[in-house]
Amino acid sequence: MFQHISMPLRAMPARAGFAVFATLLLLLAQGCSSYEKDVGGIIAGLRGGDVDSALRKARGQARDAGETDRLLWQLEWGATARAGNSNDESIRAFDGALETLAGLDQKAGISVSDETLATLDNLSSLPYLGTHYDRIMLSTYQALNHLRAGEYDKARVDLNLAQQRQLDAVDANAAKIEKSREKAAAKSGKQSFDISRTLDSPQFKDGMKRNHAESDALSGYADYVNPFSTWLHGIFFLTNATGGSDVERAHKSLQRAAGMAPDNNAARADLELARRLREGAPLDIPPTTYVIFETGLAPVRREFRVDVPLFIATSKVPYVGVAFPRIEYVKDFAPALTVETGDGKSVTTQTIASMDRIVTADFNEARAEIVTRSLVSTLTKAAISYGINTAGDAAMRNDTSGYGTLVWFGTRIASILYSHATTKADLRTWHTLPKEFQIARFPTPPTRRVKLTGPGGRHETDIAPGRVNVIHVRSFSRNSRPVISQFVLRP
Repeated sequence: MFQHISMPLRAMPARAGFAVFATLLLLLAQGCSSYEKDVGGIIAGLRGGDVDSALRKARGQARDAGETDRLLWQLEWGATARAGNSNDESIRAFDGALETLAGLDQKAGISVSDETLATLDNLSSLPYLGTHYDRIMLSTYQALNHLRAGEYDKARVDLNLAQQRQLDAVDANAAKIEKSREKAAAKSGKQSFDISRTLDSPQFKDGMKRNHAESDALSGYADYVNPFSTWLHGIFFLTNATGGSDVERAHKSLQRAAGMAPDNNAARADLELARRLREGAPLDIPPTTYVIFETGLAPVRREFRVDVPLFIATSKVPYVGVAFPRIEYVKDFAPALTVETGDGKSVTTQTIASMDRIVTADFNEARAEIVTRSLVSTLTKAAISYGINTAGDAAMRNDTSGYGTLVWFGTRIASILYSHATTKADLRTWHTLPKEFQIARFPTPPTRRVKLTGPGGRHETDIAPGRVNVIHVRSFSRNSRPVISQFVLRP
């Protein structure tokens, strides 16, 4: 999985050591990323029921974001606006994210200067490019926004793009693995640092095993598929079919979604309807209502550190530690939503897609590259520390002014601060995604009125005029009041 990488270790001249010290002061002046703190304020507002406050914060962060984090803040803004039923604003936010994403993709990779900074600092200094599931969910959420606005042609484009992004993810991952191997091979050289020995060390293996045990136990879906996006694509073309090609498209998506959620009653019923239409039944969809329940919050990343042997034959590197991200799952969520449809009948939402599984699969796929790049960064900084300390030793030996001891102590402190200040994991991830997407399906009751029982108690809702309707419920924690909205899937 990992390639052997080695790097030469040479002492820096005193002048270079002091140049690095100046760089250290610049890095410390910039401070560490505040993304986790800033998004934490948004999450606190959503979970506490203060969606307006959360939206103001997300909007401000997206407005002020630099190039490094702009895409991520636009995604957070768009999702928060959806939660606040600010549909037009959510569309604008996601349009901005799509524009940012297009610009990042046009650059076709990360610049050499960005890579150099990431090596000297940490991976969070690189522009956030978006994960596979980010891109799929961006198109899926925009489709829901356009459906809510009654813009069915735009929703059709978004849903087709979401499906294409799932196909692109498979090809992109294969190319990424090959490119990573080529980069690793190109960095191999004369042995001084040996990452393969570090990877084989008991300290490294134990640290990884302990911190990734929970995520290693959770399996993802095949080929980067998001079952919710696939199901939504299917029911859109099922309920808005204009001919056999739409029915065929719907059947294919619903067959795939039902295959990944075999116990989901709604998905099975949709697949059965698609099968009947595919076999020639009239394109006449009975009055039907769906409930989409987004519950909880997606996994977050937390930092853990492992002190590892880098097999450097010197005592002049005072701190050798590597920071890595791990997955942490959000436990506070409403497990389901019950819908009372009248005449004593009720239906309970069931999971169609677990974002825990989707996020974890993407994270585990990228982990090997994250580990390798983090270790390369640590090795580079170890070499810098060695150079700084060697410069201090030289100043001490050649001291004729009485300042040699002060310089010696200064270089030691500088190397320690530099290592600690820049040994940080990249913890950026789309926080406002849900933990799960759940769905339910039932014949629209004659009264067109239902009762929803779940987080925050019981809520009565009138179903808007339409042949096929969708009630959307967003809940952020077990006890928070949900945000309820609706749209017509087929007038």
